[in-house]
Amino acid sequence: MRSLPFILPFMVACASDTTTKVFNNTPEITITSHDASIEIDERQSVDFIAQVSDANHLASELDVTWVKDGETICDWSAPSENGESLCSISFEDTDATVTVQARDPEGAAAMESVQVTIIPNEAPSASIISPIETGSYYSDEMIAFQAEVSDVENVPPDLEISWESNLDGELPLLSTADANGNVESAGYLSEGSHLIQLSVTDLSGKTTTDSVVVLVNGENSRPECSITEPTDGSAATLSEMVVFRGLATDTDIPSEELQIMWASDRDGDMGSGTVNSAGEVSLPFDTLTAGTHTISLQVSDEVGALCTDTIILSIGTPPVLNIATPIDGDLAEFGSSISFSATVSDNEDIPSQISVSWNSDLDGLISNQSPDSSGNINFTSASLRAGIHNILVTATDPAGLNTTETLSLRVNNSPTAPIVTISPTPAQTGDNLIAVASGSNDADGDNITYQFEWLQNGITTNNTSATILSADTTKGELWTVRVTPNDGFQNGNSTEQSITIANTPPVIDAVSISPANPTSSEILTCSGSASDLDGETLSESYSWENQNTGMVLGSGSSITLLPSAVAPGDVVTCTYQASDSDDSSSDTTSVTVENTAPEINNVHINPSTPYIGETLTCSVSASDPDVETLVETYTWTNSTSGSALGTGVTYTLIEGDALPNDTIVCSVEVQDAAGESATDTATASVQNQAPTIDAITLDQSVLRLGDTITCTATASDLDGETPTISYEWSNLTTQITLGVSASITLTNSMASSLDEIECVAVAEDGYGESDSASITISVEQNAPAFVVSAQITPDTGVKSNTALTCTGAALDPDGGLSSLAYLWENHTTGSTLGTGDTLTLDNSIAQPNDTISCTITATDSNQNTTDSSDSITVENTTPVITSLSL
Repeated sequence: MRSLPFILPFMVACASDTTTKVFNNTPEITITSHDASIEIDERQSVDFIAQVSDANHLASELDVTWVKDGETICDWSAPSENGESLCSISFEDTDATVTVQARDPEGAAAMESVQVTIIPNEAPSASIISPIETGSYYSDEMIAFQAEVSDVENVPPDLEISWESNLDGELPLLSTADANGNVESAGYLSEGSHLIQLSVTDLSGKTTTDSVVVLVNGENSRPECSITEPTDGSAATLSEMVVFRGLATDTDIPSEELQIMWASDRDGDMGSGTVNSAGEVSLPFDTLTAGTHTISLQVSDEVGALCTDTIILSIGTPPVLNIATPIDGDLAEFGSSISFSATVSDNEDIPSQISVSWNSDLDGLISNQSPDSSGNINFTSASLRAGIHNILVTATDPAGLNTTETLSLRVNNSPTAPIVTISPTPAQTGDNLIAVASGSNDADGDNITYQFEWLQNGITTNNTSATILSADTTKGELWTVRVTPNDGFQNGNSTEQSITIANTPPVIDAVSISPANPTSSEILTCSGSASDLDGETLSESYSWENQNTGMVLGSGSSITLLPSAVAPGDVVTCTYQASDSDDSSSDTTSVTVENTAPEINNVHINPSTPYIGETLTCSVSASDPDVETLVETYTWTNSTSGSALGTGVTYTLIEGDALPNDTIVCSVEVQDAAGESATDTATASVQNQAPTIDAITLDQSVLRLGDTITCTATASDLDGETPTISYEWSNLTTQITLGVSASITLTNSMASSLDEIECVAVAEDGYGESDSASITISVEQNAPAFVVSAQITPDTGVKSNTALTCTGAALDPDGGLSSLAYLWENHTTGSTLGTGDTLTLDNSIAQPNDTISCTITATDSNQNTTDSSDSITVENTTPVITSLSL
């Protein structure tokens, strides 16, 4: 304490000195990299540079921070030794303010800002060129991936490109665009349906996508192909139209989609020709050059898989063939030596290399002698069979090209002697003599003709035909025919045959009966005439017979028919006979007895005014002039509807066959034994019958006010009609009509409890006939109805000491008043808690989680009751700390 005196003076002295005040300088900072306002593309990163200095602090003692719109981008840090601070800042798509701030150790600070305006960057464009949705692709075939991309701000090579499949993920493709924006790559895809997506991102980060769905099949099957025409090693004539045919199929695609190419190793491409759905390919071609060609058929599928087949085909000119002998159409004697000669030549081959064959359609190969060095062929043959030889001469060169010539040569044999007959045998004065020649044979198979020569009593006549007319002959003459065969080239040996003319019986010229269509009671007259070629006088006679019964009806030229001797349909025959001195002739003619049609006198239907369900009887009175037994046929029809009803003498009119007022027709046909018939009709008019109500019912057995009740009646009609049913409702108690539809809704204005309600149903048919029936029901009393359901308040936050109120309201639909009674219950404990409209809970009657209910019973004046209930749950009460001590 003793030192204090020394301190105080010192302190006083200090307080009395003059104070020196030191000032701190504010840092200076300037953004050197940009002006106060700049424009950049969106999503770009920009390097900002600021120069900072402080008059009384080193650069290393300063701190600099960069902020973009309040967000610190580069936190506080010291600038470089020369006072430079750099910060790289990224921008999105909105304008921003960039602020740089500097501070010294004393807390002095400075700042500068740059306003950055963002120039919107357009998204790149992307378009998939390949693959395409309709293309064909396979898992084992490389698929071309091609696209076109572009961007307004960036050159195509700077764009980031990727391909992705929903099945195979990101695809390992070389995906860089060239300067024109073309993207080309190739790769494989697995089997299945792929969603291929192309993504293109520019330097600002904007991305555009394009997508395509492609179906990739399994491994590709190569096409199958073959050349079917012409055959391998065959030949064709120069300038000849050769049709090349083949098969081209592929298990993956239709044949029409295959690429076809025909080619010659000498002439190059020939074209594609045509291909159909069956894989049949064809190409007509006529410009192949002369020489040996290797013809190839090349088939490729849509991805370039190939199939090739080849054949060898020679093209040249066929030999020239000239036949000297025999000449076409020559005739040679059978067994004689026949001379054959010809010359051949060829543009490509010497004559001796050409093979020549002579073939007959009868004898086969005649010769295959080769020509000499000059092309001459000469040989003879005496072994050709008789007949016409069609000779085919074929000259074939080493390439297989050939020339054919044909000629016809006849090797002839004379025909053999014929067999000759003269008919008729015997021959009469009235007969023409006919000579028939046959049996001549010709080894050549030629058609034989015959020459005829006739001799009368050994003297040659001028007649050279096969027939001598009867006018040229006379009974007792001897006629001889001489027949000579000829095969068209020479005659054969002749044959003769003779006959003597015999007597000619009389000739019946005509027989007739009149009348031509007699009845069973008419007079018949038979007329006959005859002539005799020998000029003799003839005698005549007649006879009549019933051909059906064999009964002789008489003789002479006329008879009278009787029904007892003939019947309709019987054939009556007249035989006429004429005789000369040696022979007689007869002829018959017949007529058929015509039937006389029966007659109907009367047709009647009983009853004539029937009802549905009645049996009608049709009766007829008929007669027949021929006294035949008549067969009666009855047909019943409804002439109103045009429908057939039945057959027989009686008919029962059933529902569906007719309607009231329809006309029923009985048609009767009577037919005699000969089939003649007569018809007549009678009619009856169908009478109407009233419908019948079969049943009437209500759809409910208890009816109260407010109910909708439906009345249903069923009705039937013996006439088959569907009756129309109408309804009428009435209050029998008040005598008021309530409605005319099948259903009504009973309101307080229409009825009261215990009223009697009646439904009357009327069934009416289409002809005005009707039937009715009724049914009644009493209106029951209604129980009260709650218009406001029971509700406990409060319904939440109820504790074990809460006072509860139960409310509700009910009306009596019958117009009376309803009294309300209340019942409180604890459903958890099963105890009754009270009977008033309020209840105060306490721990003795309710605990947490107990369910408390209120039931309101509404009772009307008729003691009908209705209940309505509500319930709540008692919640737990948080405990209260009443005291706390330590």
